[in-house]
Amino acid sequence: MESFEERAKLYKSESERFQDYLKNLPADEWNKQSACDEWSVADVVAHLVGNSEFYAGTVARGLQGESSPPEGRPEAGTGHPSLSAESLAKSSIAAKERLGDKLLETYLEKDNHLIKLLTGLNPEDQAKPCYHPGSIVPAGNFVDLRFKEVILHEWDIRS
Repeated sequence: MESFEERAKLYKSESERFQDYLKNLPADEWNKQSACDEWSVADVVAHLVGNSEFYAGTVARGLQGESSPPEGRPEAGTGHPSLSAESLAKSSIAAKERLGDKLLETYLEKDNHLIKLLTGLNPEDQAKPCYHPGSIVPAGNFVDLRFKEVILHEWDIRS
């Protein structure tokens, strides 16, 4: 298995590569259908903004010793994507509308903040328990979770 540092470096480089892709995406491509049912490319990016905010918040709370669910979230271990898919879709689309022409700028800001937070975790912080709807997980696991999410949604957009 690769070390945390190697995984963090890969996560950072893939995230930055995806950012470059989005920076160069023609304006007419943002409204095209993605591989995600009923989501445009912009909707997917808005979803990634929301998850950047959520991951950064839950990791920051975990680093302070707080692993209880944030307000409005289910107890750790009880959440499943199928239970929240509809509300997630609606909130992502609403976020896209709210962000408007600031969507890319906001994505870059939130994504870079999360990259800095996650890649900067020291060994002690990597082990600190953090809330996730699926379970309480070590802070370092969010590098892998975000890496998978970025790669998956990049495919959704490119397809």
